[in-house]
Amino acid sequence: MSKQRSIDRNVLQYLIPQSFSIISDDCWGMACYSFFGYRYDSPFIGLVVESNCYLDFLLRFLAREPPELEFIETEREYPVALCLGAKLGFVHDESGEIAKEKFEQRYERINWNRLLVKIDFGKPGYSIEDMERWNKMELPNVLALYSSTTEIPSSGLHGGILVPEWCLNGYEMFALSVKHFQLPTWLRTGEILPSEGR
Repeated sequence: MSKQRSIDRNVLQYLIPQSFSIISDDCWGMACYSFFGYRYDSPFIGLVVESNCYLDFLLRFLAREPPELEFIETEREYPVALCLGAKLGFVHDESGEIAKEKFEQRYERINWNRLLVKIDFGKPGYSIEDMERWNKMELPNVLALYSSTTEIPSSGLHGGILVPEWCLNGYEMFALSVKHFQLPTWLRTGEILPSEGR
């Protein structure tokens, strides 16, 4: 990391809360915590949630239904569990036991008073109907990423941010997406503001 980027990160740490919890459909949230060097106050670290069930999963998770993990056999190289009607892939864990232990520990650290939700509609599997449903959900403190090729509703996208450089990798998407909105403001207030000069 360059000296300039280190300085920028140190300055940003004074502008955002020390504790926040991000619900993320991929490793975007993990990249955010790692960038600031913060503890993972969220179980959504190193896991991916399948697009076709993420919205239903969100509603049940936000309603605080107990997130019981049921690990299943798959052809994936990482553990996969059923949870609140969704498939969760623990892409950075070697076993279901390790994944379950980390998930439960981080779940206990959730700051429900500073909860933020990230979704990526650039991913395969989403439809206009899904986006319209997302808009009707009107969840607070959300970030909805999408690509230049994503067809969005004519009314727009709730919390939407276009990322022209979009890629499938969630961890890499963190660095790409934060160029287009004010991350400290979102983490502090949940408000989406374009980056200065855009």
